[in-house]
Formats: sequence, C-alpha cells, structure tokens
Amino acid sequence: MTSSDLSDQSKDFRNSKAIAENIYKEFFSQGDLEKQMGASPMEMMDRDRAAVPKIQLDFMDTVALPVFECVFTFNRMVAKLVPEGTSTFEAITLNRQCWAALDEILVEQGERSVLGLDYLRDDDLEKQVLERVRQKKKKKQHKVCRLVFELLI
Repeated sequence: MTSSDLSDQSKDFRNSKAIAENIYKEFFSQGDLEKQMGASPMEMMDRDRAAVPKIQLDFMDTVALPVFECVFTFNRMVAKLVPEGTSTFEAITLNRQCWAALDEILVEQGERSVLGLDYLRDDDLEKQVLERVRQKKKKKQHKVCRLVFELLI
C-alpha cells in the first residue's frame, strides 16, 4: 500500500517532475495560508525557502528508496510472481539520479536556492539533466569494465 502511494517516484523523470510540481503547488498554497494566519510553515511548504531538488532528494533517500528497497528485496525472492518490481526500483533509482543531477546543475549555475517551480518545466534544463545522468552512467560502466579488465590481466 505504501509503495502504491509513492508510485509517482517510479515514473519517468518528466512525469515525476510534473507530479512534484503539482504537489509543491499544493504545499505552497498551504504554506501561504499558514503565513496569513501568522504561523511559520515547514520549509517544503514555504515558497520563499523551499529548494525542491534538495527536498526531493531528502524524501527519496529517507522515504521512497527505503520503501522500494524492501519491496525490491521481497520481489527478488518471488521474482517469478512479480517480475515488474525490478523495473520499478530501477526507475526510482534513475529518478533519484536525475534529481541529484538537477541539483548539481542548479548549484553550478549559481541558482542553489532556486525558488518557485518554473524551472521544473524547462525542457532545456531537463535535457541537461538527462545528458548528465547518461554521462555518469557511461563513466561508471567504463570504470567497471576497466576494473574487470585489470582483474583479468
């Protein structure tokens, strides 16, 4: 049940970003209401303080990935019954890599504390994110191949 509730984390990055944007719009609306009532909203609900990529990474590391790691471990034991579980875990891992790449790019561009949500709809930024993730995978695969080759020599 919990993994179903977190299924937006297993969508492709474009859809995951769109869902995150809708969630943060709702959070920010609640934060605005809390401010109007004189309260101080949590960072993730405060449009003036929320850094969405960082919050997404924290959420994935502390909630989504641990849940899906449990599901993945269970699914490996019963893989013949639920083979789809592997691709779900891989998708979540890829999404985490994309959010991390987005955060890195924003830091490099000097926009570490980007506020608002408009950049989540920036197609050029999304292309940069996906390319960075591809390049990191390629480097990692190259390192693994080199290590295997060195072991064989």
